Amino acid sequence: MKHLKLAVLATAAAVLAADPPVIVDVTIPDYQVTQRGGIDYVSIDGSQMLVIEQGRPMVPYIVKSVNYPPGYMVQSVKLRSRGRSRTQTGLRLPAVVVDDSLRSQVAVKSGAYPARDFDWRLWQSPEGGNDLVLSVYPFRYDPASSTATFCPDYQFEVKYVRSDVGITGLETDSFAYHPRSRITVTARLRNAGRPKEVFVSMNVAPKGVPGQNATIPARRLLLPAGDTLIGIGWQADGNAGDQCVGVFVRHRGGNLLDHRQVDFRLGVPAGDISSFTATPEQFRIGDSVLLGLGFRNAGSCALDGECELRIVRDGDNIRQTRRPFTALGPGQALAASDTWSTVQAEKGAVYYAIGHVSYTGGATPCQQVLLSTNRMPEAAFTSATEQPVTGKEVAFDASGSTDSDGRIAEYRWQFGDGAEARGVKARHRFELPGTYEVRLTVTDNEGGRGILTQSLKVAE
Repeated sequence: MKHLKLAVLATAAAVLAADPPVIVDVTIPDYQVTQRGGIDYVSIDGSQMLVIEQGRPMVPYIVKSVNYPPGYMVQSVKLRSRGRSRTQTGLRLPAVVVDDSLRSQVAVKSGAYPARDFDWRLWQSPEGGNDLVLSVYPFRYDPASSTATFCPDYQFEVKYVRSDVGITGLETDSFAYHPRSRITVTARLRNAGRPKEVFVSMNVAPKGVPGQNATIPARRLLLPAGDTLIGIGWQADGNAGDQCVGVFVRHRGGNLLDHRQVDFRLGVPAGDISSFTATPEQFRIGDSVLLGLGFRNAGSCALDGECELRIVRDGDNIRQTRRPFTALGPGQALAASDTWSTVQAEKGAVYYAIGHVSYTGGATPCQQVLLSTNRMPEAAFTSATEQPVTGKEVAFDASGSTDSDGRIAEYRWQFGDGAEARGVKARHRFELPGTYEVRLTVTDNEGGRGILTQSLKVAE
């Protein structure tokens, strides 16, 4: 029994220590054709649709992923063999439409598609190492002859090397940059073996746009054992958008030892509300109140978002309107408006008009304007003493204050030296020379307020 247990453990260890596959077989289920409106739609269980290039026929493809653990680095993938293909004629496949506004104008492009049997790429695996991602194109269609060929079986040969060099960390010095900023990426390299000569290269590309890479020249580096930090900088090209930078470490013989990528954004999103109005602020029930909001793109990339206009009473939305916008360029501005009918408003109630803009990457603070059926009182006052001096009373009179739709219920004085008083008329003695800001606040019978501040110079 003891020998059997040891044999089982030895077998398990051998499985764990086994190298990843050199041969990858892909078997594809049969395809299905459904017809709608005289157009043939092809599908395969577990497939995705190849919809990258506008005008190409819409065909399915299969994605297979194989994990290569840390210490193994894929160098190349080639098609070793493929099974027997079969042909079907008389198919009419739809065209891929990327820009939906051109749907009626898009025709299927000529030429057999896809032109190749497969693509492959490496992705960082969350479980460690790299995932080899194979995109297999088993269904090829020629619109000129309305003929399709289908191959269900593929066998691939994977070449990889053992690597004791890895990229254990990769980051840019910021997430977002102005389009012509200098950008620096820092990579942490770990060499688990002896010191060796390596070459570190980098390319930058718009995220999700293949074939538009900008390559940064490779750097030769004598890599010691252990961890090493390196920084690589370059000047951005000025084209705003989401970007991806990939860093590659190669042996001097050319073999890829490891690679990693990190995303960043060219263009800093920012915006501000340039104006917000509600007219009239004091309304009669039945009036229409016009809300107007001005917004400006103050950043360095185009913005998508929405303007929100609200009428609020006691924390509840009485009216809410959203105005979406897209592709608002740097420096550009827009205006949003709405009209609130006050037919159902209540006399004496207080409402707030609120404006707010949210956009990709940020939002503005809320702007608000108080709205009421009450017309605010107007504060006015005079000082009876023409040249006030310290130690002598100064007389103030607010009899000139008015309220057009009610009466003033309270007069409050603030003399700028900490003293206060109430009443239409007031007297106050200033003990020290200086200039004081005298403020009068009048409150009407519905709680509306009017404020007036005047400077008063007091001599010795």
